[in-house]
Amino acid sequence: MARGPEQRKPANFRLPLSILRRIDLHAARMERQMPGIQVSKTGALLNLLETALGLAEASDEPGGMAGGVDAEMVSTKASKKRARPSLKSKGQRVRTRPKR
Repeated sequence: MARGPEQRKPANFRLPLSILRRIDLHAARMERQMPGIQVSKTGALLNLLETALGLAEASDEPGGMAGGVDAEMVSTKASKKRARPSLKSKGQRVRTRPKR
């Protein structure tokens, strides 16, 4: 994560609650990986943005994904289909996230 004298400018975003929850989970995951360090929602979001931008920029280089991010990766419908294995034929329901 970039630190130091880099200038920062405030930016406001409206995000779905589901994404905010995922950012909170990422902050908690970072805290488990670095015991004794408190990670704010802003710090977790910066980490995610820097990681994603690094991957997107690397994909523009030779050997990366052609044309940047694969459209299937961006599609929420496609990712949901991959994330939920179907057990309807067996009459079972799969819970993909813990109930709160």
